[in-house]
Amino acid sequence: MKKILIVEDNKVFANFLAKKVKQLDGYKPIIAYNRVEAVSYAKQVKFDAALLDLVLPDGQQGEIVDDILEFNIPTIVLTGENNKEVHKKFLKKSILELIVKDSIEDIDYALYLIKRISKNRSMKVLIVDDVPLSRLILIKTLKLQKFQIFEANNGLEALDIIDREGDISIVLTDFHMPKMDGLQLLKEIRSTRNVHNMAVIAFSVDSDDHTGALFMRNGANDFMTKPFIHEEFLSRLYNVTEHLELTRSVDNLNNKLHLLNEYRQKEEKKAHKKQLQIIQNELESSLSWNCKTLYKAADELSGDTYSILRQKDDSVLVYIIDGMGHGVVPALTTFAVAGVIRHYIAQYSDFEGLMQHLVHTLQGLLDEAEQLSFTFFNI
Repeated sequence: MKKILIVEDNKVFANFLAKKVKQLDGYKPIIAYNRVEAVSYAKQVKFDAALLDLVLPDGQQGEIVDDILEFNIPTIVLTGENNKEVHKKFLKKSILELIVKDSIEDIDYALYLIKRISKNRSMKVLIVDDVPLSRLILIKTLKLQKFQIFEANNGLEALDIIDREGDISIVLTDFHMPKMDGLQLLKEIRSTRNVHNMAVIAFSVDSDDHTGALFMRNGANDFMTKPFIHEEFLSRLYNVTEHLELTRSVDNLNNKLHLLNEYRQKEEKKAHKKQLQIIQNELESSLSWNCKTLYKAADELSGDTYSILRQKDDSVLVYIIDGMGHGVVPALTTFAVAGVIRHYIAQYSDFEGLMQHLVHTLQGLLDEAEQLSFTFFNI
């Protein structure tokens, strides 16, 4: 169970946040109404994330942020004040995001980030840029989002890391680099991996539309112009991440369906063999009867069967069963009905007695949706 620390002095809003956190599968909220309580909890409990109000009774200037960050807890700050200076001040700290709580959508976004960082821990991101400072800025941002991070100076180094790791999910690449630039790196990646296997987000100081279009035409998932705004970068990154995960989920589901279908086909063939075994023709080798039969089910599993049986009094009993439809249910019905017929044939010597007991039994054997027709000949 993942634990989320909520620090909020307004009890109504704190309880509302706690209720929203509980709606997330596998998350438990713990509420603190001031700095002292929050720090006490942080010392005792390992939290997966924190939702903090900036203004508290014992800390009017957002001191709670530094308090919680000391415990390396991924932190989202919620504030009612839409102030650019405050925004810049706290984004310089190692917080996930500062969100102005204007509407329910803002709260939902905060909860989305909490779920997102949990998923990010298993996702590998490769940063490719020949400028160390540019890499450092991205590394800091992505570390806060809990991604696994790899870095390269150019496209050639990036390809080595991709081959070595094997499961890089996202490549963030600059355009202009020595040895191999970002565009050539993109082309090399797309020669073996499509947009659903590995996402590529390219960026460049070039502000013309041609550069972005060039990357998009060659298979980039997105393109951004440097320097980019923090919020815009995260938004685009997560759009690509969600698309990648959705595609992988669909691929996994398709693979499971394919395996299930293969299993179903194998099982149907097995069942079909058993179905053929319940068909009997005791007159096939008889010299006194000219009896030819043809059985070709429309499906591997069919609701049809027959048998030709020689009776003790030298008469012949023929039955033909037609269970409506194809698939498992009609086939199982056929198996059951054939078993019942065999049972009553052994018990009743007269044809009418056999029919009466068979009809009575079938009324209890079939459900309301099933239809069954059968024909008997007593020769």
